[in-house]
Amino acid sequence: MKNPMERILYDTAVLTFEALGFLSPTAALNASQRQALVDTGMQVEFHGPLSGQLAILICGDILPVLAANMVGEESPLHTIST
Repeated sequence: MKNPMERILYDTAVLTFEALGFLSPTAALNASQRQALVDTGMQVEFHGPLSGQLAILICGDILPVLAANMVGEESPLHTIST
């Protein structure tokens, strides 16, 4: 991590995914993960004594798995196409 704030944001994101999504994020990516196409993402800017932004990029089919974990389903939820 480049600085202490990055470490704090990373640790907080990891705790959130572990507690709410029952996922175990890692900082290390393999070659195929680095080249994966982004399906969706979000960015939050914050201002105050410390200012910056936190961006999360989602690749692959992790969203249905994350949603199922958060609501207690044993298998991934399916999305509805419009």
